[in-house]
Amino acid sequence: LREVREEDVNENYYSWMNDFEINRYMEMHYMPQGRAAILDYVRQHNAKDDEPWFAICLNDGDFHIGNIKICPINYRHRSADISYFIGEKQFWGKGYATEAISLAVRFAFDTLDLYKLNAGTYAANKGSQAVLEKNGFVREGVFKEQVFFEGGRDDAYRYGLTVTNYRSRREKR
Repeated sequence: LREVREEDVNENYYSWMNDFEINRYMEMHYMPQGRAAILDYVRQHNAKDDEPWFAICLNDGDFHIGNIKICPINYRHRSADISYFIGEKQFWGKGYATEAISLAVRFAFDTLDLYKLNAGTYAANKGSQAVLEKNGFVREGVFKEQVFFEGGRDDAYRYGLTVTNYRSRREKR
């Protein structure tokens, strides 16, 4: 993981943001994304100190394949949401999201001193549920017919992971 850079907003990034298959589970999929708007989002987000946002890159060559962020952070309750996506389809199902979540979770608990992380998925998003569960997240809630999705209603799931459960899992390894 590394910071998202303005130069990351290239043809690949632009295509991710406008590819229905890639962003079908993201709320932004309802609106076309222009290059200027994407670049503006990157600039605005990078100006915020309290919303860690990372590029997911391959170790060899720094090839940018997706993003992961921890925000918004509620410092009073020491909690935050985590969200992510892999934009390069050839890397789907190969463990990159699982590894990125693991690294972001470690950063959230060990560096930011957060107590709890939360994540949400559509019920139809089995891949996201699997990577969350591989990282110790537990489904804590089901919001029945919460979202309009592909012409119908779908449930939304809410996942959570506490630092206590994270450390317990880490000690067992």
